[in-house]
Amino acid sequence: MKIFIATFFLFYSVFGYAQNFKITIQVEYSKSADVFELMDNISNWWPGFTEEEYEKFWKKNFKTQPEDKAFFQKYTALREKYYNNPDQKEKNPLKNRNGFFSNSGSLGADPYAEAFYSSNSLEEAYDKLRKKISPEDLEFVKKFYQHFQIRYESLIKDDQKAFEGSIAIVKKVFEKNGVQKYFENVVKFYNANGNLQYRVLYTWWPPIDRTNASPTGQYLIMRNHPIKHKDRNDSDIVAHEIIHTISTNQPLEQKIKLTKSFLDRCPVQDKLKKLVVLEEPLAVAFGQLLFNEKFNSRNFSLSDNLYNNPWINTYSRLIFLPLKDRFEKNENINQGFINEASKLCLDLKLVNDLF
Repeated sequence: MKIFIATFFLFYSVFGYAQNFKITIQVEYSKSADVFELMDNISNWWPGFTEEEYEKFWKKNFKTQPEDKAFFQKYTALREKYYNNPDQKEKNPLKNRNGFFSNSGSLGADPYAEAFYSSNSLEEAYDKLRKKISPEDLEFVKKFYQHFQIRYESLIKDDQKAFEGSIAIVKKVFEKNGVQKYFENVVKFYNANGNLQYRVLYTWWPPIDRTNASPTGQYLIMRNHPIKHKDRNDSDIVAHEIIHTISTNQPLEQKIKLTKSFLDRCPVQDKLKKLVVLEEPLAVAFGQLLFNEKFNSRNFSLSDNLYNNPWINTYSRLIFLPLKDRFEKNENINQGFINEASKLCLDLKLVNDLF
């Protein structure tokens, strides 16, 4: 399968100091990522983090074997042992070092998963895991995948061929004139720093009506069913998640300052989870609305359901026009937008409090 790689080199000056931000985007299929995603979610090792749709499908379509429970219990212990994101522990955005923006701690928080995401085969992933986990744990991992191999292979055996269409469609959109400049300006808007090497991976998902995407550090997992969701244009979903990763790379002091400024005017931290307040609405406004308006005009709509959350779905529409206006004037998030966004937040909060 061909790999799409787009590399953007961004050079500009913000507030008197120079920045350079390199974005490398790969869109492809990886057998190791596909196997990992399937079995990791079926294990349900972290309820609320893993997707229950996998476990539901698995139990409905495969007979549980006597050894399965023991394998999943030991797998859960292994995942908990090697996963560490300290930024997730503090839920109060006024105390979290990231404020109400994406957590910097998510970068490198899951070395076990990254061994599979960065590889193309289980053997390659095992080689990388030798440097990340104990020899005893690695032996268990091999036995774990061997035990379930016949069952997971029956689901994903045609995935590489099936996902070629979606990968080609996303590639075509990201090759359009102006996409490079668009992300350059988004980086500038967020006043972000560092490099972004982004690998977008298509993996198996149950044949239900919705799809799913999961960002993990420098990886974006696109969960589609190979038949039901064949040849989809997921470019706006990819753009949405790239926005989150750019947001993650904001300076920490800026995240704290903007969070305090916003919540001083619109105190919703006790009503909404921290990423729901502004992080997700911004990703919808930039990654879906504005990106589609510019590069997927047929998919642009302010009336369609944008997100399965009433606040995000409504608030992202409210901030879209003021965000677009300031963005096209080359302003950044520190200038007038955060004040305007907090006023719109307060309006929406007051309306919500009436009912």
